[in-house]
Amino acid sequence: MKPLAGISVSHVYNLRPSKAYQRQRRTFEKTRPKSSTIGERRKPCSNGQPGYIRIDTVHQGDLDKQKGVYHINVVDEVTQFEVVCCVERISERYLIPALEQLLETFPFVVQVLMAIYSDPPTANNFDPP
Repeated sequence: MKPLAGISVSHVYNLRPSKAYQRQRRTFEKTRPKSSTIGERRKPCSNGQPGYIRIDTVHQGDLDKQKGVYHINVVDEVTQFEVVCCVERISERYLIPALEQLLETFPFVVQVLMAIYSDPPTANNFDPP
């Protein structure tokens, strides 16, 4: 048997398609499933306490090639307390101050941001599974 250091790279590539090489060098393992909650949309367990909110954004539309405003709707899941505002664009520059102002208007402490969802033009509401 030749030492591995004496075999050229091109010869290794020539050996790879052979049955003997594949039998000795290739091993296959089945993929093991693993559950993940990333991207799972579900209601948080509020236990009847206010402060669990849903944030929804809806684009008003365009007029004469001018972008319209975006409506931001924030609703508490328990009390249905609702606050609405408009921003010029969906970007950190416009959203962060607007969301800070919206969250300050709630008469209770906001616990969890449940979902941030942007409606496609044909959707009417957010209905989690």
